Amino acid sequence: MELNFAGHQFIALPQRGLFWPAQQALLVADLHWGKDSTFRAHGIPVSRGLLSDELERLIQLCRSTNAQHLWVLGDLCHSRDGLDDQVCGLIHEACQDLPPRALIEGNHDRHLQRQVEAWGFDWWPEPTRIDGVALNHHPLPGIHGHLHPTFWVKQGRERVRLPCFHYNHERLVLPAFTGFSNGVVMPQGANDKAIVIAGTQLFRAC
Repeated sequence: MELNFAGHQFIALPQRGLFWPAQQALLVADLHWGKDSTFRAHGIPVSRGLLSDELERLIQLCRSTNAQHLWVLGDLCHSRDGLDDQVCGLIHEACQDLPPRALIEGNHDRHLQRQVEAWGFDWWPEPTRIDGVALNHHPLPGIHGHLHPTFWVKQGRERVRLPCFHYNHERLVLPAFTGFSNGVVMPQGANDKAIVIAGTQLFRAC
């Protein structure tokens, strides 16, 4: 679904990515690789297979968009505790199928630069400006992640909270790429717009 921000055209994708045609770049945020294994390391019995599924979704999204660049807007990883040899090996193998890539440091990525660069990512400062658009992790003017934006969808007495792309004249917030997360309910001000993700479908909510 097309959206315009900061004078540029983007395509919001139900797989939780944003494609920038003019740059041939796929933008994602908040992947939190190793989150499931972090929980298991602390004795919480989270099912295995989440990371493999999300790595495959990222690979397929890069292929389907023919992205020539992959830009991650922070929180590529979740915690050092979750990056055991098995997890790092799985990520390293998957990265062979990804296009040239870069990470803007998120709060969960601190102290992990050496590991991230070993997976072939460039390490970018916040903000990084591309054709006049600021790319961030934290909530700053431009495109950013961090908030894991969600939106309440109501139908009669029923309501459900779904991930979304949320934007206005100042900011465009990307949904968390991982499905293993909670999120912030975004405002519905006069200038706010939301594209809600409902499974494999997108719809405009405001």
